[in-house]
Amino acid sequence: MGRIVEKNRKDWDSFAGEWDRRNHCKTVLSPVLKDPAKAFHPVLWSWLSDRFADWDRRTVCVPSSGDNLAVFAFALLGARVVSCDISQNQLDYARQIAVREGFDASISWVCTDTMTLDGNIR
Repeated sequence: MGRIVEKNRKDWDSFAGEWDRRNHCKTVLSPVLKDPAKAFHPVLWSWLSDRFADWDRRTVCVPSSGDNLAVFAFALLGARVVSCDISQNQLDYARQIAVREGFDASISWVCTDTMTLDGNIR
């Protein structure tokens, strides 16, 4: 891992708790848990739903998953999801939510540099 990538990873790991408090609060998270379409801009959701009606037969990779709202949405829609992020702490916070809400079995969590996706992506 290069020096810049390592600094980025450390920065995101250190900011992950604050990011979690801001992006996984009830106001942000509840609408997505009730209606997965809320994780996406309406234009993007329209495009996705027009093209992919059968999410339960899909595997989706979300690189640089950050707040993981798209990951949660795809999992709630029935897809198998690979959440990739450079920060293990970001992934751990998101995994706690997925476990609590009961959809963690359909998500794989991969900590890797998402500019290269050099990790074990399955």
